[in-house]
Amino acid sequence: MFEHICFESCGRFLSRERWIHPRRCLLSHEFIFIQQGEVHLEEDGTVYALHAGQLLCLSAGKVHFGTQYSEEPVEFYWLHFRGELPFPCKFFSFREYSGLLLLFRQCLSFENCGGSKEGLDYWTRLICMEIYRQLAPSGQAPARLREIWEWIRSNSDRPLHAVRVAERFGYNADYLNRLFCRYGKGLKESIVAARIDRVKSLLLNSNQTIGQIAAECGFPDSETLRKFFCYHEKISPTRFAECV
Repeated sequence: MFEHICFESCGRFLSRERWIHPRRCLLSHEFIFIQQGEVHLEEDGTVYALHAGQLLCLSAGKVHFGTQYSEEPVEFYWLHFRGELPFPCKFFSFREYSGLLLLFRQCLSFENCGGSKEGLDYWTRLICMEIYRQLAPSGQAPARLREIWEWIRSNSDRPLHAVRVAERFGYNADYLNRLFCRYGKGLKESIVAARIDRVKSLLLNSNQTIGQIAAECGFPDSETLRKFFCYHEKISPTRFAECV
């Protein structure tokens, strides 16, 4: 499906200071996948505001540049590739992005270890396949449901309850759950998935202790987080981090 996609280069950008993206025009396409912070970019007259869990596909031969400074720490993966653009759209906001985060991390690790060109092409195509997999169901969902999901994802650093989420958006919880089920997971399952995804992202790309991650994700202590993670993932958070 993505046989025409070929890897060129990849990396991980991190800035702890005030930063703005430089003006560039590249010969390759580029994925920018945000882990932390906010990045403002313009390409071909369209301005994008990117947050954690969002990805932008920049086109070869088109000028792109930052439109405003990022005042908070910024962290993102970037990947340059050649071939036809793999998707008709350019901007993606994912319901669950820890799997995609892991693929970017593994691709970069493979390159740093001197991996073959064929292997790097393979990792790039896997990233495209994961983007496609997540877009297939959610891209058809009504805008209102995508808005509710994005709110859940943005607030997954604290406990959320299905009834209160439904009430916040003016819905009955059972009705909203049925709507969610039409396009993937139910409402309660989506809330759990968002919290698990946030925990996984921190386990994959931070040096924080389990206690620190628990505090950042709205759990009262590390043991509560461990039980929650083990129940839903059938593996402890420590073991998960060691396996990847």
